[in-house]
Amino acid sequence: MLTLINTVPFFGSTEAALFSAVILYFFFGLTLTFSRQEHQFNSIINNIDPVSFDYRSLKFDTLLSKNTSIALLQSFRELSRINQQQKNKLKEVTYSASQVIETTISLSNNVEKQFNATSSTAAAILEMSQSISEVSSKISAVHSSAKHADEIVQSGQNHITLLTGAILEVSKEVSQTQQGMQDLDDLAQEVTLITESIRKISSQINLLGLNASIEAARAGSFGRGFAVVAEEVRNLAISTNSSSDHIANIINQVLSQSSNTVESMKLVFDKTNACGEKAKNVNKMLEKIASATDSVQQETEVVSVNAEQQVLATEEISRHVEQIVQSSEANADIAKQTELVAEHLRKLTH
Repeated sequence: MLTLINTVPFFGSTEAALFSAVILYFFFGLTLTFSRQEHQFNSIINNIDPVSFDYRSLKFDTLLSKNTSIALLQSFRELSRINQQQKNKLKEVTYSASQVIETTISLSNNVEKQFNATSSTAAAILEMSQSISEVSSKISAVHSSAKHADEIVQSGQNHITLLTGAILEVSKEVSQTQQGMQDLDDLAQEVTLITESIRKISSQINLLGLNASIEAARAGSFGRGFAVVAEEVRNLAISTNSSSDHIANIINQVLSQSSNTVESMKLVFDKTNACGEKAKNVNKMLEKIASATDSVQQETEVVSVNAEQQVLATEEISRHVEQIVQSSEANADIAKQTELVAEHLRKLTH
């Protein structure tokens, strides 16, 4: 349509001035010619003898020369041709103005549609940018939570490591105590054997004292002193035997308590080892949790960076769409102005 408008001859101010100059020229020429012919005609009339003049001998060429008539005729023909050209140009201008109006109306409608579409797109992009910003904020919060969870897991691992070390120390102490109780049990067993030996010896001494008393009784007065000694030996043997029995009872109690203590220490040792194994398992689980939280932290960091880039991209797109909206508004204004100019031009040609 732009090519059509540029190629159509336009009735401008220069051509209008030229057309006016031509009309003035011909008008001035006709006025001058008629004035000159009027002088000639008056001169002829004044010099005519009314008695001898024959009006039939008067020729048109006398009033108006042939060349002048031809020139006037050609001028009128040229004027008619120029007038026809101007009419044709006015028709073309009228047609072009109508085409410009139709094109401008269509362009205005398209620009309005484009403006509405770009406005909707801008609103959608703005809403998407806000959504991405909210997602980025939530991802940042998740990243912070994952980082905090990783710190908690690291602290838990440190405590589990300390607990594992303490359990190992307790296990060693329990093992050493258990070994000490076993050694004490062995010593108690040896003391029991020694006590049994003492009991046997005291029994033999008692038996020997009894035999000595019998022999002293047989000796009569000569064996009285020996009988007293033999009685003392028997009493000592009885006392020793009683003490040995008492020691044996105490040792048996010690052995019983030692056995119970050994069993308890064994249970403590087993439970300590079980706690150590559980602590190791908890430590392994914490390591897995730490690895998972570290992976989540890295992934959320990547997603957060991507979300920030998406926010920047949508903001850039929003700026471009805003520029398109502004351009659409400017184009709409230009289309309206063009429509007004074309309508004014169409009115001028009617």
